[in-house]
Amino acid sequence: MLGLGALTPNPLATFTNFVGGLADLHIEGLSRNFGWGQPDSLDVPALPAMWVTLPESDAQLMTFEGGAATHVMRLHMWIAVAPVAQGVQETRFRAAVLMMDYLFHALAHEDLPTDEISISKLTWTMRMTEVTVAGAVFTAVHALITGRG
Repeated sequence: MLGLGALTPNPLATFTNFVGGLADLHIEGLSRNFGWGQPDSLDVPALPAMWVTLPESDAQLMTFEGGAATHVMRLHMWIAVAPVAQGVQETRFRAAVLMMDYLFHALAHEDLPTDEISISKLTWTMRMTEVTVAGAVFTAVHALITGRG
């Protein structure tokens, strides 16, 4: 029986390593890291809180014309910053912008073990938004993170 290493061009570029590596990412300023999947509930002392969801992939196999195989993996990272129903909008806005700085630094940091997550450097898009957890709405940072394996 073939092992996973025989089935993928880069055995390090697996969904388990990609999702797990980003779920374990150290981000300055976080109070709680829920890791894999949105929490069932979220309270103010746990904020800011992070989790990853919805991994997805695109792949192309090598062609007879000499094209290279590509494997693109993506996942959504969420950081809930503050409840929308509490506090001042400007305070939530500033807290989310600061969290964007922290997330950017964590993803761009040169010590990030991207070879354990994917074969190439990560790319991402990031935006401030809102997320609902257990019926409560939170100001949040959302990042779509891409790796190529």
